[in-house]
Amino acid sequence: MAHRSLRSAAVRLRRLAAWACCRSTDSRDGPDMASGADADRYRSALDALPSATRRVFLLHRAHGLDLATIARRTGQPPAAVEQHLADAILALAKALDAASN
Repeated sequence: MAHRSLRSAAVRLRRLAAWACCRSTDSRDGPDMASGADADRYRSALDALPSATRRVFLLHRAHGLDLATIARRTGQPPAAVEQHLADAILALAKALDAASN
C-alpha cells in the first residue's frame, strides 16, 4: 500500500516538476493539472528545501541540465549533486504523499 501511494506521489511530482519547468520564476500560475492543493504543497516543499538542494533540483528539472554540468557550475562533486537531487525528489514526493494520506 505504501508503495502505491509513493508511486502516486511520484507521478504527481513529475507533473508538478514539468509545470515548474514551464513557468517563469515570477509566475505562481500553472496549468490545471498543477493547480490547487498539490501545487501549493509542491511550492511549500520546494521552498523548504535547503538552498543548495533546491538549486540543484531546479537546474536539473527546470533548466534541463545534466548532473555533470550542474557539478561544474556549482563547483560541487558529482556525488554531492546526485545526493542533492535525490534529497529534493524524496522530500517533494513525501510532501505530496503525506497530503494524500
